[in-house]
Amino acid sequence: MQRRQFIKGIAALAASYHLPLYANNPHYPVIIIGAGLSGLNAALQCQQAGIDYLLLEAAKDVGGRIKTLSHLPGKPEVGGLQIGTGYGYTRYLIDQLGLTLQPPMQFERGQALIIDKQLLSVDQWPSHNRNKLHASEKNLHPGRLLSHYLEQHPALDLANWSHVDNAKYDIPLRQYLQQHGASKQAIQLIEHNFNGLSIAEHSTLQLVRNQQSRKLSAPGFSLVKGGNQTLPQAMNKALKTPALTEQQITEIDSQANGYRIKCNNGNQFSCQQLIVTVPFAALRNIAINSTISKQKRHAIDTLNYTPISQVLLKPSQPFWLDDGLPASHWSNSLVERVFALKDNKGQIVNLLCWINGKNALAIDQLDESQCAKLILAEMAMIRPASQGKLQYLARHSWANNPLQGGAYAYFKAGQVHNLRATLGHSEGNVHFAGEHTQPELPGMEAALVSAMHAVDKVKQTLT
Repeated sequence: MQRRQFIKGIAALAASYHLPLYANNPHYPVIIIGAGLSGLNAALQCQQAGIDYLLLEAAKDVGGRIKTLSHLPGKPEVGGLQIGTGYGYTRYLIDQLGLTLQPPMQFERGQALIIDKQLLSVDQWPSHNRNKLHASEKNLHPGRLLSHYLEQHPALDLANWSHVDNAKYDIPLRQYLQQHGASKQAIQLIEHNFNGLSIAEHSTLQLVRNQQSRKLSAPGFSLVKGGNQTLPQAMNKALKTPALTEQQITEIDSQANGYRIKCNNGNQFSCQQLIVTVPFAALRNIAINSTISKQKRHAIDTLNYTPISQVLLKPSQPFWLDDGLPASHWSNSLVERVFALKDNKGQIVNLLCWINGKNALAIDQLDESQCAKLILAEMAMIRPASQGKLQYLARHSWANNPLQGGAYAYFKAGQVHNLRATLGHSEGNVHFAGEHTQPELPGMEAALVSAMHAVDKVKQTLT
């Protein structure tokens, strides 16, 4: 379908409706819970199939875990970032909606290292006295250590990676690293900057699967021009019945002709079929009074989400010129990674501090002033030239957001085989979508494609 025809068709459908369905029809063929990428695409798919729907969102805005801080210089992304070269459906949808992709030009190249509070260049690291790595590890950038060891794993049949035959690989990452001879310092460095809660619990099998899958894709990624959040906004605009926001659901009840949805503002809606796209960490806060299998309830209760907190700092002066190193850094300090972001003139306008796991949970316990004081003090200690030259702008936490519960889903060791088969499985006329239901696909692509699968199930049931 050509983009012009796609948009024209959506506009024609929208023009044929003068009132949203929820204004005059309290019972719907389909209610979609959550207006992130998955929920929005489920609504688009229903619309194109001629299926009436209601899309409910608890937050004030659509987008879920796609979030662009458009009010800050450089428009930093604190949510879904990468639109990889292999994101076929995502790229198709972006084109059909009339949006444009651009390379990630806002990231300043280069990176300093800070190891045990010692500031050094990447070139100094292999021979530096802080480097206690084994001989086979010494020349590796600390951020490459995990990939180095995952690449030593036998090749998986990626189409059947979660099969029970691979259960022997579903062990804690720490155990895997020890089995493969990783040095004590390598394990410590991997743990400190790990994109998860802890290497003591994270499934090696999932990490290997992700690593081997990335190897099959062309390198590089893009962003949506104007900010990634323009994608969910454009999707919502293309709907004849846009998302009904600020509808925080508290209860899902079975009834004779389907399901009744109750919200904390007193609103109630009923439907024949449900598509649930919210993260399981948020779904745990909704009372589900419906027939749900033990396996699904177990998955909802136990699927894990990565704590990530990001802090934005604004440099008043280019302190990196004083210490002669790049503005960005990789460290084993509290401020784990810093990404220098540029504006459209190529000037560094802010620093995005990326903090994972236990460190993220620790700063999430602080109020805004305490967080600002701690981060600025830490930066002054590990990067002395920055003292007095940084302004605290904002903080964003995914784990602290009750509508998300974390940045993205992951498996603990031993969970892959039992949970994987359950995540996207329908329970009666309750269907599930979201990136967590399609772990074979990455990020945004998983969210969008999962919605198509869920709507296909709706079509089969309605036929």
